[in-house]
Amino acid sequence: MNHFKVRCGVLVLSMIAASVLWSSSPAHAKTITQAKYLVLLVEKLGLGTYPLPEEATKILKSVYIVPRKGWQLEHEVNCKFLDEVQVLTIKSSLKGLIRNDPYDIPPLIKSLSDRYNICTDCFETEGTSYSTVANPPPIDSALKGSDGGKAKASASE
Repeated sequence: MNHFKVRCGVLVLSMIAASVLWSSSPAHAKTITQAKYLVLLVEKLGLGTYPLPEEATKILKSVYIVPRKGWQLEHEVNCKFLDEVQVLTIKSSLKGLIRNDPYDIPPLIKSLSDRYNICTDCFETEGTSYSTVANPPPIDSALKGSDGGKAKASASE
């Protein structure tokens, strides 16, 4: 009788373990909200440490990283949203509003996606959303200058 109980216990434990492994696999990964994502993005860009979602929203707004529909904190992140955020972040970088190099933005967005299993299929399939986002043009240091182009902008005003 004890042998039967041990076998049942082992079977139940193995079923629980299999269930946990299955639910945590990338194909069954849970999505995250835009609130969580924008906090992660602010941290990854080096714009803040552990901000609340409301603070992160203000930080990203100050560098013009705001999706067309605004930050919808309760909505889930999807590939179309990530495309838009990537393009906005590249534009912000090109304008000198953030310190990150424009060429570093796609790998940065991909690393967040990989870490949290968000839209990983966008990055794996040739011809899908991320592969169609063009690389930004090279920044001419002679035009931009060491001050990020601010001297020319203020001189022309």
